[in-house]
Amino acid sequence: MEQLKYFLELMNVPRMETKLNCYWFKIHFNTQLAEFKKSLNIINSACDEVRNSTKLREIVKKILHLGNILNQGTGRGPVVGFKLDSLLNLNDTQSSTRRITLMHYLCKVIDQKQPSLFF
Repeated sequence: MEQLKYFLELMNVPRMETKLNCYWFKIHFNTQLAEFKKSLNIINSACDEVRNSTKLREIVKKILHLGNILNQGTGRGPVVGFKLDSLLNLNDTQSSTRRITLMHYLCKVIDQKQPSLFF
């Protein structure tokens, strides 16, 4: 009964909802901070894996080389690098028969010549 009276009185306090929201935030802050740090550590670890991957570096070199071969004699090549979003074009570029994409071709060639890059 005492708790009920207490909460009924709290309802009359001005801006009580804001005060309760601040109190809730204070109570849960450390838990949310720990979860955020855990997520940030996972992202940092993934970035380190990508940055230090020799296999990924070799695959990207092959993609750059293939792009330079395809763009040879045009205003687009040769280039020394590319934006990561241009990797999406590997799936969009198709053969004349539309049966195979540039991504399929690249994977097939790498699998035949350097299968260790995939495993």
